[in-house]
Amino acid sequence: MSLNQDEILILEKVINIRNRLTALKQKPEFVKTQDVLNIYQQMVKQDAVLTQLHDSLSVLSDDLIPIHQRLVALRRQLVALAAKPKPSKTDLKPLVEELRKIDQ
Repeated sequence: MSLNQDEILILEKVINIRNRLTALKQKPEFVKTQDVLNIYQQMVKQDAVLTQLHDSLSVLSDDLIPIHQRLVALRRQLVALAAKPKPSKTDLKPLVEELRKIDQ
């Protein structure tokens, strides 16, 4: 099972937002409020898209709920891994194995 295109796009945008916030934190000069607000608005937009995707998943059949819960747990782990400055392949390997189990 793979992530759908919408999820991949959202994940890429959230990672981009995180990178922009990191770059702002590293600036030696004063951070402008408008810069932070622009990034905040983009994050709110991605949250709305995620909420919409979540709502569409709320109509899952009972048979798919356990798989959905496993995928949500994996997603949380991937987000935590993406938040690391340099995630290692050893951290990613158990997540890939779990995805393969789900895909079977």
